[in-house]
Parts: sequence; C-alpha cells; structure tokens
Amino acid sequence: MITPFTIVGIAILYCFLAAYLLNGFINLQYKKHIPVGTSPVSLSIIKTSYFVAAGFILAELPVAANALFAVLTKQYAGPAFYQNAFLYMSLFLGIILLILFIVYFLSSGLFHMITDKSRIRLEVANNNIEKAVFFSGLMLLLSLGIKASVPFLLDFFIPYPTIPMFR
Repeated sequence: MITPFTIVGIAILYCFLAAYLLNGFINLQYKKHIPVGTSPVSLSIIKTSYFVAAGFILAELPVAANALFAVLTKQYAGPAFYQNAFLYMSLFLGIILLILFIVYFLSSGLFHMITDKSRIRLEVANNNIEKAVFFSGLMLLLSLGIKASVPFLLDFFIPYPTIPMFR
C-alpha cells in the first residue's frame, strides 16, 4: 500500500537527485569562464536562484505522483507495481529536468536581449552581482510562470496505461 509518506519520501529522493544534477549542470556551464580556485559571489547567487526555481517546479511532483500511484495501484501489484512506479517517476524527473534546462536557456536568451548584449557567463566570471541578481529574477519569474502548467505537462507527456483522471 502506497501511503502519502511514501510519496513524499520518493519525491524527496528525486529532489536530491535533481539538486545534484543541477549543480553539475551549473558547474559545467561556468567552468570555462571562472578561474580555478575562485568562487565569485555572483555564481552563488545564480546557483541559489536556480535551486529555488527547481524547488518551485519540483513542488508539483507529489501531485503528479499521487495521480500516477492511484492509476498504477488499480492495474499492477507486487514487483510489477514498483517497477512501473520507478519507471514513471524517472520519466517525471527527466521531464522536470528538461523543463529546468529550458528555463535556464530561455532566461539566458532574455538576459542577452534585455541587457546590452552581455553574456551571463562573462558577467558571472567578472563577479557582476547586479546582473547576476537580474538574471536570477528572470529565472525565478519564468519558473513561477511555468509552475502551474507542470502537472498538465506531465499528464501529457507520460504514457499512462489508462486514461488519466481530470483534476
């Protein structure tokens, strides 16, 4: 029997995995531009805002997981249930990570268009805190705008074995 505590526990584990992957993504994006051994404050601002944006979007995961478990408990039992639950939760995490990457690149594009054609990577390397805060605001704004549609996106992209229930 899947309880709400199990759903929250699975969601927390996936949030830890997402935080690890997002930290690696940010480090990969800025590795070429920041000298080794330095840690600019602007990079910490970017990472913090990206993790907050990820938290906004990952907060919708238990809603989709609850609907998924309600559907799977009626169709599977035993090891087949856990195998399918792991499969679909991994798909949920993959789609959410894809959404977060899109949010990052959209906010980078908006930052490039709005500012005087400056790149966020170079501004972070120069430790320009004002532009890092502006970029963080763009990222948080985009993630808040996308947050409400995440459960519907998950319902659309995940191949449910049966017709999903409307919320």
